[in-house]
Order: sequence, then structure tokens, then C-alpha cells
Amino acid sequence: MGWPRRECQRRGSRVHRDGHEHGPAAGRNAQSTDSGAHPGGALGTSRRHRGDRAVPRVLGGRLCAWHDRSRRRRLPQSLSRGVTVITMTASSTHVAMIDSAYAELIEIIMDGTLAPGSPLRIVSLATSLGMSPTPVREALQLLAGEGLVERIPMRGFTVSQPLSPAELAELMHARLVLEPEIASLAAECGSPASIAELAANVAATAAAPAGRAYEEYREYLELSTDFHSVIATSAGNRFLVSAFESIPVHLQRFRLFGEDGVTDFEVSLSEHRAIYDAIAAADPAGARAAMKSHIQAVQQRSS
Repeated sequence: MGWPRRECQRRGSRVHRDGHEHGPAAGRNAQSTDSGAHPGGALGTSRRHRGDRAVPRVLGGRLCAWHDRSRRRRLPQSLSRGVTVITMTASSTHVAMIDSAYAELIEIIMDGTLAPGSPLRIVSLATSLGMSPTPVREALQLLAGEGLVERIPMRGFTVSQPLSPAELAELMHARLVLEPEIASLAAECGSPASIAELAANVAATAAAPAGRAYEEYREYLELSTDFHSVIATSAGNRFLVSAFESIPVHLQRFRLFGEDGVTDFEVSLSEHRAIYDAIAAADPAGARAAMKSHIQAVQQRSS
């Protein structure tokens, strides 16, 4: 039997088990929702759909994007959060070009086609991708934010080195500090909508392919990333969310798989199920323990 979910504070509003906000921020959020924009205002997001893909709109002269979990290929967290933005005047076509360049570059980096330290010459890449240098440059900047690319003064961009054992240990330590607490709060504050989203994520992950090449396990990587992101956002603490999102967890770990590809699919899925079960049961202590066990096991499997 789980604990009853407590009333949680989220951005000045009270979020109850019915999933609705009540309080001063509720009116502002409702107004933003009615206008089709994110509660963040000018830096928020708006969307329109073309098939199953979301097409970004430019708001206030700034390019904004977001996570759309129906997308098969999407921009990374650094652009999709709608918090880190690129200041420019852009069309949706330009956004699509950045998306395409990012997808092509991340694939050859994750698969090891480009070895660590390899130069990434913008003009050459633009020629091979059949586009102008501008979206390639912006895609490289996004990859630098993910830690996959390094920008060296007077030399340009190069493929970054994989995490060393010491760096991986630091990353996992940061996760152990943050994510068990986040999972505990999600068990207390999670709305029915967020719990349903976690359930759908676990089901989709079970059906996702997990081959050796990046393109074969990309969907699994995105679902794994989304699972932790949903938990973070449902915890009701924006500062913890910001701290969580600053850690490039999954891309860096999956890069260490190398030619073997995903090797821990079943065990990782089982650990995600245990976390979900505790959150769905409104069991903060159980969620904390399950998340801690998961991260410790991931660290052992990644060493």
C-alpha cells in the first residue's frame, strides 16, 4: 500500500492528484495554454503538426523547439527544452536543416565513423550533406553542448573524447545525488497524466529495437532519456529539473557501448519497471531505492 500523494508546489501553483493546477500561476498557465503558447511566455513554445512531426514556430524572433515524443528523430535537450534558445530569425525549413545536420552528425559520431579527435570542417561537412554551412555550424554547437563535439580556439570543431573512467564516475555520482530524490518527489507529486506517460514509455521501450548501430538503438536511447525526463518534470521542482538536464547522461553512456551496441536492454528495462511501479504506487521510499539501485547498476555495467 503506497503513501497518499501530498499536495506539491510547482512554479507558484498547487498541483493536486487530479493533475490540475490551482493558485496564482494557474490562471497564467491557462491563459498561455489558450493562446497556444508555453507558460514560459516569449521563450515558450508553440506547435503545429505536419503528419506525426511537430514543426517549430518562431516566437519573438527566437527559435524555440521542444520534445515531441512522437517524433522519430528530434533535436537534443539543449534546444528542445525551450529554455536554451538560439537568437536568430529562422523559418521552419532552417530548423529542419539543423535537425537533419544534427541527426547525420550524431550518427557518425556515435557509431565511431569519426574517431575522437577527428576535425569537423564545416564547409566540407556542408558539401557532403548538401546544405549551407550555417545549419551545420549550429548543429555542431548543439553537439558541443551535449559533450560530443569540442570547439578548440583557432582550430574549429573536433570530435570529443569519450568519458574517461574518472569522468564517468563523476557523472554517476551526480546522478546518485539528484535522481533518487527526484524519483521520491515524483512518487509524491506525480499526476495521473505523468504516471500514464511513464507507463506508455515502459511499454514502448519493451517494443523498441536495440541493435548494434546507433540508428538501430536510437529509439531505445530516446525512450530511455524520456523516461528519466518525465520523472524529473513530474517532481515539481524546476531547480532540480534544471540540474538534471545539465548532465549529458545517456548520450555519453551509450557512446561507451562501441561496436557491441546496447548490451543491457532487458536488465535496464526491468529496472525502469521497478522505478515506475514505485512511483505509480505513490511510494517515495521505494522510488528512491529503485532509482538508486538502477544508477548503481548502470555504473557497474558501464565500467
